[in-house]
Amino acid sequence: MLLWRAGGMMLVGMALYRLGVLAAARPAAWYRRMVLAGLSSGLPLAAAGTAYKIHAGFDWERAMFVGGLFNYVGSIGVFLAYFALVMLTVKAGRLPGLRNRLAAVGRMALTHVHEAAAHAGVSRRSSRSRARTYGHEQTRKTAGP
Repeated sequence: MLLWRAGGMMLVGMALYRLGVLAAARPAAWYRRMVLAGLSSGLPLAAAGTAYKIHAGFDWERAMFVGGLFNYVGSIGVFLAYFALVMLTVKAGRLPGLRNRLAAVGRMALTHVHEAAAHAGVSRRSSRSRARTYGHEQTRKTAGP
């Protein structure tokens, strides 16, 4: 079940990226509506799940399987609301020191992903370009006929 959720959330993330949501490119009113929709859908579901678990006496099967579904679905709305709050903070220009530190961490992570892809041969650059980047071009020239 975890695999399906991770895959589904990855698709949601890709859609949000393609729509410009992750770049804080949407108007602030859009993010405010996202906060309202996320909290108004996610929190009641999570509260209903908690109430169900309490009513069931925390019985293992009922609490973990049926009761867990409320939080499973409700957490998506709460996550989107929290994410929209972060985007509103970015758009308002608040916490510049924290934003700069997080941006540096993101650049570092992206650099490592790009380097791993280049080593695996998945990069958009040609193999000749990779050879120049990693210093293998000289060996290619001397090893040829």
